[in-house]
Amino acid sequence: METPHQIGRYTVDGPLGSGAMGHVYLGRDPELDRAVAIKVLRSHLITEAHPDDQARTKFLERFKNEARAAARLQHPHIVQVFDVGEDETLGPFLVMEYVPGTTLKHWIRERGALSPEHVVQLARQTAQAIDTAHGAGIVHRDIKPDNLLMLETGDIKLGDFGVARVPNASLTQEGQFLGTPCYAAPETLTEGLYSAASDLFSMAAVLYEAVCGQRAFPGTDAIQVAQNVIHDSPSLPSKVAGRHGTGSARAVPHQVDHVVMKGLEKRPAYRYQSAHHLADSLHHAYRQAGLLKGTRLDSTAPTESQLASSGARKHKTRTTLWNTRWNTLWSTVALVALFGTAGAWLVWQLQTGGPIEPLGDQPAFPENPNPQDAGADTAANAHPTQSSEVSPPPLENSSDASVVASDAGAPQDASIAVDATPVEDATPLSPHEKEEAAKDALEETRAWISTEDWPDALESLRRAQQLDPGNPDIPNLLQQIQPHL
Repeated sequence: METPHQIGRYTVDGPLGSGAMGHVYLGRDPELDRAVAIKVLRSHLITEAHPDDQARTKFLERFKNEARAAARLQHPHIVQVFDVGEDETLGPFLVMEYVPGTTLKHWIRERGALSPEHVVQLARQTAQAIDTAHGAGIVHRDIKPDNLLMLETGDIKLGDFGVARVPNASLTQEGQFLGTPCYAAPETLTEGLYSAASDLFSMAAVLYEAVCGQRAFPGTDAIQVAQNVIHDSPSLPSKVAGRHGTGSARAVPHQVDHVVMKGLEKRPAYRYQSAHHLADSLHHAYRQAGLLKGTRLDSTAPTESQLASSGARKHKTRTTLWNTRWNTLWSTVALVALFGTAGAWLVWQLQTGGPIEPLGDQPAFPENPNPQDAGADTAANAHPTQSSEVSPPPLENSSDASVVASDAGAPQDASIAVDATPVEDATPLSPHEKEEAAKDALEETRAWISTEDWPDALESLRRAQQLDPGNPDIPNLLQQIQPHL
């Protein structure tokens, strides 16, 4: 297509690129004297793909949909939409913020996998853009490296809301696939079901490519790629990175494997619950592996309210648990010192023959012929509301929820028993803390399974069984581990 000299009231400086829906040009707004990016719809999409008037009207509405969706989103990591119009010769066009730089797709193609610092920065900023859109009720539907624009500073902006779903819009209906197969969630390919969870799958597919330099679902045949997304699990990023030369490959720790693979779960309910949760987990995975050096990334961390809304309660629970145990330790030291002083005073009184006076009008403990019972009573009084049994809610949208452990804590029809002995700890855990700790242990179990480390997987599963015997995931994970022991 020949480059036009003017589109609407905007002058054109030259082409920037082409996409599935149209051509993009670098232009200038003569009234505000600023550079802009102008996207013009491909003419053949109207004349060839939509021969009847009704279909053409709907397709044009989808193009305008991009303007309505993006214009209402104001965020530093979302490409700003300025204007929408229709040129007499070229047809509908969209005027957007011009973002100098390149796309994530070209960056990876030219330089290979990103460094851990850049991966975490990419995850953080993409998460902020996605969560902003989801907060406004908008599902992007086409998150991929082509739509992530990288500035010269290394920051990113998410663009192209051309196939986004806007509240109360009947244009993009369920059952119709829109997007790119290699980054699309399985449920969008099989049923055309789009949601925040499907955007998170696409984000995880982008992160997979960023950490190892290769697509999670490679291929040029769209139908075959779609079948792979629906039925197959991708290789671990660490194994993919290890198969390529050192020029574009980076070592990927197993902690990162676990985070990315959870983001690519086939079942939406098993993925992360928000983009911030996924980004935060990836950040901690790299930190646990000792691969993050700088502190610049902390400036983009979500606020406390964002953490609460994103479901990042596990990290906060661990911090609270550690503080509780630390305070308990100091309390114990203080009590030991107090009783040690009182004991020394009693010994001195006995040696000197002096009278033993009471230390005040304090009631005496009731006599108990069984010292062990007395200890049990003390423990019960210390935590009168604590329950030793927790019944977690069943998993939503999962047939696995009907699989439960037996009364003894071991899965039914299983030849390998899981130890149901309660966890012994100096600081008793609350029911909520037990449930969260069990979830952490189950996540570790899945990570060990993904790396085929079966003994460690079984050990993590035992720990989960001790903490939450009734968790319905335990029998299923045990069945995966059994054949390898």
